Amino acid sequence: MARGQDFRARLSELLKSGITNRAILAECCGVSISTVQRHISANDKRTGEYTTGRSIRLTSSDKALIEGGILGDGRLIRNPRGAAFSFSNNKKDLIDWVSAKLDRLVASDPRERYSQSHPINYCNGHYRFQTATWKDLATFQTRWYQEADEETMRRQPWRHSRKQIPNDFCLTPLSGLLWYLGDGYLVQKATRETSQVIRFATHDLPLSGLVGTVIPQLIQILRCEPNEIGTRRDKRVQGYPEYGFEIYIPARYVPRWLQFIGPCPETIASYRYKW
Repeated sequence: MARGQDFRARLSELLKSGITNRAILAECCGVSISTVQRHISANDKRTGEYTTGRSIRLTSSDKALIEGGILGDGRLIRNPRGAAFSFSNNKKDLIDWVSAKLDRLVASDPRERYSQSHPINYCNGHYRFQTATWKDLATFQTRWYQEADEETMRRQPWRHSRKQIPNDFCLTPLSGLLWYLGDGYLVQKATRETSQVIRFATHDLPLSGLVGTVIPQLIQILRCEPNEIGTRRDKRVQGYPEYGFEIYIPARYVPRWLQFIGPCPETIASYRYKW
């Protein structure tokens, strides 16, 4: 049998045995990964683990960071194998911190089909961190996204979904910390005495979820009156009945919020001014 025929026969045997990882197939056949890829049929390229993705048991810290990220500039990217978590910011030290916290969700082994050579990248003035695709993250995508409203579809026909806040979402110190780092601001308010209020840019979150789920938890955390935490429409975001609102926390409750989320992480020097 010719050498090429030996290789194809060996490759066929390995595929029938259930081995689908390209790196392992290449190693067993003594050829390059690209050679294996060229000789696999189209039907074999999308079978087994490739289409279903992998599972990983998410810890409470993983869940809190992902949910805190989604409240701000984070998002879930859905695909047939599951979903990946992506978080963007213009400060690299924050992205590095998120990357270190979610390092276990990055596939770095070159023998793995989903290995990521660049989990952190830079584009248009922003740094972005993205995990690998996991089946378990698809459930987050289902909980945190809903069909786009009429106004969104009219303005952005390509945008078929928008964020929502699950009714059972629970704000924790860790999710609150990333939310504040990403989309929270200390705003100077000039009155008789200079004070500061906390403003959360929640433009992409529905007002019903803010009022029904997030604000009641903030009231409990800060031990304040129901009418003391308000929402205001950002004048730059007009025309959306459910979106374009911000949350304001009065100055006297700033210490309680900072006590709840804890100190600024030591490695994130860019955002220490928020404390």
